[in-house]
Amino acid sequence: MLQYEINEFGKRLGLPGLETDENDRVGLHLEGLGTLSLELNRSDRGEEVLLVLARPVAPSDVVKYESLLGRVNWRTNLPVPLAAGFFRDQLVLSARFESQAVTAVALENALRLMLDEIARA
Repeated sequence: MLQYEINEFGKRLGLPGLETDENDRVGLHLEGLGTLSLELNRSDRGEEVLLVLARPVAPSDVVKYESLLGRVNWRTNLPVPLAAGFFRDQLVLSARFESQAVTAVALENALRLMLDEIARA
């Protein structure tokens, strides 16, 4: 089920055949956008998918993205709950989906929201 939705998400991105590796991960470098990663997590609580977009940020541009950090938090009623922060020289945005909420459309909408929030910065 999850692999099917990831494959369908890949098709929506123009990447038919997208699937996770033996470690349940897939990473893509998107020219001009950054690195997009998908990871399947399995635990005693069930399965979930983590979608992460990491984008390089020059130290001089960090201030530019502070408004994004203020908008993307638990208090904001975004269509898709996002987490955001800086790690080393990258802006990192992530969305976590429980298995029953994973669809190609939901993954695409989360990616679009991430890109929209970056563009607003």
